[in-house]
Amino acid sequence: MNSKVLFDEDGWNRLQAEVPKMKLITPSALVERVKINGSLARAACKLLAEEGKITALELHHRQKIYTRVASA
Repeated sequence: MNSKVLFDEDGWNRLQAEVPKMKLITPSALVERVKINGSLARAACKLLAEEGKITALELHHRQKIYTRVASA
């Protein structure tokens, strides 16, 4: 498995475009979809949540679950 440990320009743009549109966002889903390693996926989820692009549903110490921000 060739998971990236750092974002390149293409990977960062793909993350910014795809992830906020997903219904269920977990670090595991990012590992599969964007082909990054787990620690980078956790950091990306945290960053997107801080930016307000995704919303946390459950923040358990083993698995964090996010969803897209509802448009009103």
